[in-house]
Amino acid sequence: MYNDNRFTFRPLATEKISDDKLNLTTSIYPNPTKGEVRFNIPEIKGNEQLDCVVTDASGRTVLRLRNHLNAIQKTISTTLTGKEQGIYFIQISYRTKVYNTRLIKL
Repeated sequence: MYNDNRFTFRPLATEKISDDKLNLTTSIYPNPTKGEVRFNIPEIKGNEQLDCVVTDASGRTVLRLRNHLNAIQKTISTTLTGKEQGIYFIQISYRTKVYNTRLIKL
């Protein structure tokens, strides 16, 4: 755990976000990362649109993704290489749900 006298940070492992009603699980890995990040939604059955917005701690959008996933391709990859170290906030929109999580960039 790290405390900079304003915030307390904890190391995170793979972040799983579940919605029991729809039986959806989203995985974001590796977390923490040095650059490459993968988003995985294993329950996708047909053609689905996934929107992802990554913002830094100041709220500035650093990455915006829109991908179509299907029953075969259930994972998208991107990179934060070149972005500063710190905590990033990820918002994933999938179907009618919005998932929010954190990612640590080393």
